[in-house]
Amino acid sequence: MTDSSSEGGLPGESGFPPPEEIPSPGAMPEPGGFPPQGEYPTAGGGYLGAGAKPPPGNYPDDPSASTPRYGRVKGSGGTGRLRQRKTAPTGFDLGDALRFAWTRYVDNVGVWLGFLLLALTFALMIAFPASMIFLVPAGAAERHPLLVVSLAAIGIAIIVAVIMVLSAAMVRGALYEASGTRPSLRDFLRLPNISQILLATVTVTALTLIGLALCVVPGLIVAFFSMFTVHFVVDQNQNAIEAIKSSWRTVIANVGPLLLLTLICYLIIVVGTIVIVGFLITVPFTAIAVAYAYRAVTVTSGPPHPAAPIS
Repeated sequence: MTDSSSEGGLPGESGFPPPEEIPSPGAMPEPGGFPPQGEYPTAGGGYLGAGAKPPPGNYPDDPSASTPRYGRVKGSGGTGRLRQRKTAPTGFDLGDALRFAWTRYVDNVGVWLGFLLLALTFALMIAFPASMIFLVPAGAAERHPLLVVSLAAIGIAIIVAVIMVLSAAMVRGALYEASGTRPSLRDFLRLPNISQILLATVTVTALTLIGLALCVVPGLIVAFFSMFTVHFVVDQNQNAIEAIKSSWRTVIANVGPLLLLTLICYLIIVVGTIVIVGFLITVPFTAIAVAYAYRAVTVTSGPPHPAAPIS
């Protein structure tokens, strides 16, 4: 057996201390080799005096002050967990809404005029036959009262349904404009769910009429709070009940600016009806302004919900 010193040179060159420097089992290290109690090492290798504190920024003065304490956080709904709250809509500027609506209408006036003329023509094509088939016979003296009422109700329902669908189509076009996209004539009629549009409109109309019959004011309140119902159906493909609830929540959260916008749009439409062709300007203008407000208070962007292409 060969001695390690003869192979590796001097003792300790193999990385291990010589046998005489290895402490025996249970031995304690010699005192010293540690900084005095209460002192901190400095950058130069020395130590600060007893009781001195390190320079600011090296160590915290009060560790407990910088250490986050865990426990119930106010508004978090639990212990030690923060729950992010949704930011409430910040509203919109009325002047910006009106300027935006006018600019978008002027930039795409041809499409809007084309849609309004086609919608008016289509409505007359439906309304005239429906009135001749259902309303005129209902006025005959020899008809049974129940038959008269039924025929009149069917004729009116057809005419109203056509008006509701065309109104929803105009809302869809306005939503395109509010998202910065110029709609084509085909885009107006890409409605995602006509049945829910009709159901939502009929429900709002019925509630409004009931409110008007009671005391006028409740009907006006219902109509005002339901102003975005069709927008939610067309834009987010919500069903009728969800759309009504969404409209009420949105309007209640932004009553002030939306009420002012509604009054101004009403006055604009009244002025437009005084002029024979004024509705060709005031109707799309107010529709775009309302769609702009909807986009602003719901913090949404982009074109409305896609619908099946029209062949």
